[in-house]
Amino acid sequence: MQLEGGTEVATWDIKNLTEQVEAQHGKTIAEHFHSAIQSFGWKHYIASYHKEEAERIFREALESVPNQDGRYGDARSVLHAMFASWLPDQDTVPFKLAKVQTEAHTIAAAQSIHSMGDILANACYWAMRLDQSHPEVDLKRLTLRCIQKCAQTSADFSHLNQPINVLLDSREWKYLNAFVNRTKHVSLVFGLLQASFDEDRGGIKLKSFEYKGERYDKKWIDGLLNELSVAYRSLCDVGLGLNRFYSPIKNNT
Repeated sequence: MQLEGGTEVATWDIKNLTEQVEAQHGKTIAEHFHSAIQSFGWKHYIASYHKEEAERIFREALESVPNQDGRYGDARSVLHAMFASWLPDQDTVPFKLAKVQTEAHTIAAAQSIHSMGDILANACYWAMRLDQSHPEVDLKRLTLRCIQKCAQTSADFSHLNQPINVLLDSREWKYLNAFVNRTKHVSLVFGLLQASFDEDRGGIKLKSFEYKGERYDKKWIDGLLNELSVAYRSLCDVGLGLNRFYSPIKNNT
């Protein structure tokens, strides 16, 4: 996934963090932690692939339709491409197929980023040794909400409180959480091909939907894809909180 300001990833010293976990808690705990962190990185690669495919497929569908202006993405060109692609003799990428593929890759990217929250919660669980301090926490039902509650009970975890709160309270994460759970457990959030002359743009717009009593407005698919990058950076900020949690330990050794 192409991220603006990607220094967050570079400054998240995962190797040092794993070494600190092992130095303080032994090899077994470090292996549990490292397994979660490896999965976190792998899920990001999967999300990146699906995001890039979603963007590529729809862009190529637009560009496959001849356009005298040579513009793609504005309201007029999108409307032209929509009409042209419906003509029976038009040799273009069918917009219906491109729409389905774009939505499928978007859902896969969103689900991958969302699952990274649970994977990161697993890493926090072992790094924070919640198996000792909070034995009541069910590892099989672990979420960042659980980590948030545990972090609030001890000053030792103060470095994690702020980034977790920022992530879970962000509009990007709230929409992502609702979108993923809605599409997985209730019904799809369908998208419509639209051209908006008010915004001078076009594309696939997801319908508004409701999840657990909350209403979520319509959203352009490319807007959701961009928000996945924001959510990813916020997840990395939680990881940086773990680095700060262990940095005093490093300084005292």
